[in-house]
Amino acid sequence: MKLRLFALVGVVFAAGLSRPTALYAADAPPVPAKQVAALPFPEGTPPSPALSVDELTAAVNRLEGALGGYPPHLRDEADRKETYTAWSPLVLSAQALRQTKGDTEPVLLALARLYRQGHNLDVTGAAQHAIEVFHAAQRSYPDSVPMLWQASYFFLQLNPKYAPQGEKALLKLRVLLHTDEHPEIERGLLFAYLYENRLPEARKQAEKCVRLSPKDETFKQILESLRAGNVERKQQ
Repeated sequence: MKLRLFALVGVVFAAGLSRPTALYAADAPPVPAKQVAALPFPEGTPPSPALSVDELTAAVNRLEGALGGYPPHLRDEADRKETYTAWSPLVLSAQALRQTKGDTEPVLLALARLYRQGHNLDVTGAAQHAIEVFHAAQRSYPDSVPMLWQASYFFLQLNPKYAPQGEKALLKLRVLLHTDEHPEIERGLLFAYLYENRLPEARKQAEKCVRLSPKDETFKQILESLRAGNVERKQQ
């Protein structure tokens, strides 16, 4: 029986995305998302009084538990709409901060996280907005470790065709953090190679991941499947 790669990687990526130290941890995955109607991208006037960057960051942090991975951790459609109602004004506040303060690193980071959350919430256009922010951050803050973590989360979850951008962020993190044995970085690179159908590199990377995380059964399964030639990449 072949390993259906995209489904497996999706489950692993659904866990732990609110914290870099658990970026690719195989926590208990949420219930698979049902088909839902897309939500509209927020429009209108930002709430008053205006939020500071610190206040905005704290509010974004509070939403990570629900919206940090895909599918999001939501109980039902009513919970989804309630979470959307909390998320929408934060987007307007972040956009207002960008207009007044410019493309500062904290503002771009807040926007990147919000747009990634919006994509996980199935908000129309959120992914395109996220891509624009990540490209702006890459130009202005190419060595921003928090932004590179966010880019790796986003691009490796978005679609296999964006895997090279996720890989690029992870390779840069290797350089900036002065290590090629950070478990979360190395696991992310494994997924990037799998998405890119670079199976020889993926096999070597899987061996490394098993060495770094010997108790992780998910990556043992991936390695066994790669050795047996039983990996099937489900196209998106």
